[in-house]
Amino acid sequence: MKTDLIIKKCFLCNLDPRQSFVGYNEFIPGSDDEISRYITKLILHNKSSMQAKPAVYKEDSYLMQILPEQEDSFESFVNIISDELFSLMKENSSLLPGCGVFVWVLMEEQNVIAFFKLDYQSRLMNAVEADGRIAWKLNQSLLPGSSQKGYEFFIINLDMQRVLVSDRVHYVNHDEPVNFMAEYILKVNLNHSEKEMLDMIDDVMLDTISQCYRDDVQQKVFAYRNAMAEKVEEDGRIHMGEVAEEIFADNETAVDVCKEKLEQNRIPRIPVMVGRKTEQKLKRKHKIVTSSGIEILVPPDLLENDRFFMYSKDSFGNTVITIKDNNDMQEGAESTSEYEES
Repeated sequence: MKTDLIIKKCFLCNLDPRQSFVGYNEFIPGSDDEISRYITKLILHNKSSMQAKPAVYKEDSYLMQILPEQEDSFESFVNIISDELFSLMKENSSLLPGCGVFVWVLMEEQNVIAFFKLDYQSRLMNAVEADGRIAWKLNQSLLPGSSQKGYEFFIINLDMQRVLVSDRVHYVNHDEPVNFMAEYILKVNLNHSEKEMLDMIDDVMLDTISQCYRDDVQQKVFAYRNAMAEKVEEDGRIHMGEVAEEIFADNETAVDVCKEKLEQNRIPRIPVMVGRKTEQKLKRKHKIVTSSGIEILVPPDLLENDRFFMYSKDSFGNTVITIKDNNDMQEGAESTSEYEES
């Protein structure tokens, strides 16, 4: 597997509260062994997770105090985290037994520490007995695949002082459900995940459009979708103040309504950084669903192009979408609309 990720140091640990202590040992990864490939897949699959929640830590934080300054002192960090986690698991049956992997990697020229708590999976396996008989046996200590559920993680960027924590909660110490990784292990305050933030932004924009553009809702929705895709493609972030002023440039009331809703939902004024997955999501074809159930998939850059689509209202106030025949388009242009009928 060719990646820009280099495993510098790795520890494996046994997280089974049925045992009397937590055991761990260093694992020396090979250049292309199966374990190294598995660990690499875990990190790459989750490093830009839209569901995971970010946090930052400061110089005087608990996390800063226990983080290693260099690879040679990584084991001390492993010892602290594994002990804390094991003690918590002893007292709370909601935290399932499993295996842990701590890894220090160089990723995109930045130092990163990652930890994965891999809950044991139970599945049947085929076995051939000494006498040649075939038997199925239950294996209760299998590890989940990198793209499966069944594990929790944190990823710490040491150079940026940022943390990404998996979004799973448990009933710990008989309290309300909490993200125990953030609350008890790292002791950091989590922010909204990328997905939560985008959903909140989407709700604000659609509410504003619905409230301020009663006769042109569909066109404004398309304009908003296209602007979001362009902003993310330009610099990998979304500045909602700029987006609102651009989309609602023809309606000062809409600008004010949007900004008020952004404040009410505590959506930050600073640019919201988004990952590659969000960029791909925003650029993909958008779906138009008609009242008869027909779905039309359209590239976002064509939604506002009047050479392809024309929007109007019928006598009942319904939006009418006319798809034009573009046989007379200039040479070299293409029509790439796709249709799926359910």
